[in-house]
Amino acid sequence: MSDFDAGISSRREAREEALGLLYELEVTGDPLQAALAAKPLPPADYALQVIEGVISDLAKLDERISVHLLDWTVDRLAVVDRVLARMATWELCACPDVPTGVVLSEAVELASQYSGEQSPRFLNGVLRAVASEVRDTPSAQTKSRCSQPTRLLASDVDHETSPVRLEWTGASRVAKRERLLASKPDGGVFKASTQVMTASDVKRAIQRMAHEIVERNSGCDEVVIIGLQTGGVDLAERLANDINEIEGANISVGSLDATMHRDDFDLRPITAEAATVIPVDPTGKIIVLVDDVLYTGRTVRAALDAIHSYGRPKAIQLAVMIDRGHRELPIRPDFVGKNLPTRRAEMVDVSASGVKLGEVS
Repeated sequence: MSDFDAGISSRREAREEALGLLYELEVTGDPLQAALAAKPLPPADYALQVIEGVISDLAKLDERISVHLLDWTVDRLAVVDRVLARMATWELCACPDVPTGVVLSEAVELASQYSGEQSPRFLNGVLRAVASEVRDTPSAQTKSRCSQPTRLLASDVDHETSPVRLEWTGASRVAKRERLLASKPDGGVFKASTQVMTASDVKRAIQRMAHEIVERNSGCDEVVIIGLQTGGVDLAERLANDINEIEGANISVGSLDATMHRDDFDLRPITAEAATVIPVDPTGKIIVLVDDVLYTGRTVRAALDAIHSYGRPKAIQLAVMIDRGHRELPIRPDFVGKNLPTRRAEMVDVSASGVKLGEVS
């Protein structure tokens, strides 16, 4: 083994050692010196450097990480994820000699060994965002360590890429995550230009789709309705109610948040997961996924991954109220309320009052 390879290996082992000791301190609350005194051997030099760095800069590290945990806090992360995020963030800030790719890949590898199934993907997204602030990476919007978090243009905002939907208030201000994605730092205002469906239109579309689902599946004995958080949940419940009335049945209905299965954590801010309720084992069932707006197809792709983590359905079908086009993946719905051609800069809002088309300004 060359000196170079040996150096890489020793640092990898040191990170694992630092993870173990910081995890212990996090769980027990013991001071560092007491924990070190209880060890038969002192930690490696680099491990101790990471440990002391994380402890001394704890408040600053948590502040930097929390910027990319919208609607979430560092202390609510799993302990291993929290420790790894702090370690990697400290290395990104304090160790310019360590390549960004090495820091991220080591954190992701440790997460895959010691944390949950979705932790590697989650940490990768958060740490990429941190790296774009503190390192001179191609994805960084600025080179300053004090730079603000990356904001996407209003034209990049769409319902499907965010689990947070529009909040219709008197001022029609969009929800927190949409404001952060808007081009203006102080947020954006949704301006409806067209009412494309009334409440009655939506009701009739749901009734029609309910009949189509029953006809397609020769009844509803094997059908389970799952609404995608958050826009598809209400529609799923209404769809299930109409099917129950048609068939005199009691169809199972649940909800699914596919956030942790998305493939664009490094492009979008991270939000807290919404509730997932899978009422029955999906194995052998016909799962009808329901969402309000179908756009790029990436949310549906993530939902397909998510539902298979619970079982192997007999079939998966997709019902949406609005198909607005602009697909980036080979996905199409089985049941559609309305096909609505749109421009990418436009936004579609599905609510109890109907469907509105507008823009964020």
